[in-house]
Amino acid sequence: MARCRAGRRVAQVAAHGAQALDLRVDLVGLWASAWLTAWLFAFPAVMLVAPLAQRAVRSLVAAR
Repeated sequence: MARCRAGRRVAQVAAHGAQALDLRVDLVGLWASAWLTAWLFAFPAVMLVAPLAQRAVRSLVAAR
C-alpha cells in the first residue's frame, strides 16, 4: 500500500512539474523574443566597448 501511495505522489509531482514548466509554450517564439531582447542590448554595448578595448590592447602591445 505504501508503494501505491508513493507512486501516486511521484505522478502528481511530475504532473505539477510539467504544468510549472508549461511545456506547451511556443518555444520558438519564446526563444526568438529572448534573442531579440538580448540583441537589442548587446549590440549597442559591443559597439561602445569595442573601440575602448581596441585602444587598450593597442597601448598594451605598443608598450612592449
